[in-house]
Order: sequence, then structure tokens, then C-alpha cells
Amino acid sequence: GAACVIFNILRSSEVIIMSSVRIQNAKVSIGCPPSPREGWTSHRFNIREFRDLTNVKSQYAEAPEFTCNGHEWALEFYPGGNNLATEGCVSIYVSLRSGKNASAMAMYEITLLDKFGNAVRVKQSTMLYFGSITFNSVAIGWHNFIKRSFILDASNNILDINGTLAIVVSMKEESTAVFVPQNPLINTIQEMFNDAKTADVCFEVANGADEVEKDEQIAVAGGSTSFHAHTLILKKCAPMLADLVSNGGEKGGMISVQVSD
Repeated sequence: GAACVIFNILRSSEVIIMSSVRIQNAKVSIGCPPSPREGWTSHRFNIREFRDLTNVKSQYAEAPEFTCNGHEWALEFYPGGNNLATEGCVSIYVSLRSGKNASAMAMYEITLLDKFGNAVRVKQSTMLYFGSITFNSVAIGWHNFIKRSFILDASNNILDINGTLAIVVSMKEESTAVFVPQNPLINTIQEMFNDAKTADVCFEVANGADEVEKDEQIAVAGGSTSFHAHTLILKKCAPMLADLVSNGGEKGGMISVQVSD
């Protein structure tokens, strides 16, 4: 039957920054990508010949680095546990590798698979802070992720025929959407069109016949029609009309330009 999945959430951070020794002959490779999950980036790692790895504490195997949310990360796997682990337990951590002074917020999940690809144990963190100004990397995870004996027990079907242990690291993706506020300039310019209150120039265009129209923006009287405008906009958008504007207007006052048909 299907193995029972044990699911835990890391609520209190288990941080490792102590001195550890990397296992030089560990064979850790990138496996086939797991099925995609919306909002998560996942990587599968295969730890080959697990049963031959040392069970001495504070010695770890390191998976190839991976990228998520603009940072470099690595999986650190302690087959014999670190020095804070209970005897006989395997320790697993995620390490930030973006540089000495790097920091990041991250939520991640570590899944141990059986040889058929089924999840056997899943542990998920809450949103955690990774950062340090003293150490080159900071690793956060679980001291007692799983019993080593459970992995080695053939009846649990964890290791494949080659003794390979499969682990999936999933990391919550951060939204990359950037808020861009709507530019009000276009609406503002449109509202200023022929607005007598903000205009600094008025074109008086002679009509062929007298008309009287009640309009707040266009005044028709005495055989002429008034069009209000703004010299700054005219200089950029209608330079020919801007050339008609005289500098003879009073300072801060309205400049009147007579235009004949």
C-alpha cells in the first residue's frame, strides 16, 4: 500500500552555523524535475549510495546550487545528523548562498520520496529570514528530519536498487509584479483644453456672422469666437500658433491674440 505521509511545519527556526565537514565523495545529482506546482519552484536531488555515506555527526553532503527569487540556494544533507541532532537522525537544511552580506525571506518545503516517487515525509517552513553579516552562509532546516534507520529499512521502499535517496526542495515564489501607478498627465492635459481658468492666452477668431452661444469654454459675441490655450503646450504641440502669441501681455495676465479669417 501507499506509504503514510508525515507532514510537519517548521515554526521555530532550527539554524545551523556551526563548523561542519563536507563529505567529499558524496554523489548528489539533479533528478528529473517534479510536477510543477503553481506558485512554487521545485528541484529534485538524488543522493546516490546513501547507505555507504558516513553516519558520523556534523558531516554533510551538498547538492548542486539552485536559483529562486533572485538568490542562490543549496541543500545540505547530514546522513548522520549534525551535532544538535538526536542520535540516529538525518538532518536537512536549506542554505542561502548569494554572498556574505546577502539576506532573503523565504518559505520552503522539503519532501523525501520513496523509490516509486511517492512523498513519504514532507516538512514545510513558515516565512523565514535568511541573513548574516558574519558567516558566508546561513542554513535553516530540521535537526531531526527523519530516522536513518527508517530510510535503510527495505520494507519502507525508500532507496532504489542502487541505494539512491530522492529529495525534493520546493520554494515559494515571490511575486515579481511591479506596481506602476497610473500617470494622470493625459487626463490633466485634457481637462486643461480650452479652460479659461488656467489659460494664459486667448485667441479671438473673427466670425462671418454674430452668434450667441452659452458655453463656459467658448464665448461667441460681437462677431468673434474665443479659444483659450496655454503657451507652454502651444510651444510643444502647435509651434505655429505659439508664434502668434505676443509677449505684450501683462505679467501673469491673459495674452489676447486677434485672428482674422
